[in-house]
Amino acid sequence: MPLTKREAEQLIRMHGGYFDHHGRGHDVWVAPNGSMILLRHAGDLKKRLENNIYKKLGLK
Repeated sequence: MPLTKREAEQLIRMHGGYFDHHGRGHDVWVAPNGSMILLRHAGDLKKRLENNIYKKLGLK
């Protein structure tokens, strides 16, 4: 089942990431290793973005 934007935000926070700022087209989050995660999707995220989030959080 794909992640929603809200679930992705909770996942990022649970693993030590934080919200940085609102950009023009995306919300910018920072993973614990300092890499940026861009979100601005309502509803379900695409599998590629979901995998990217997991990778940047060190979960994959």
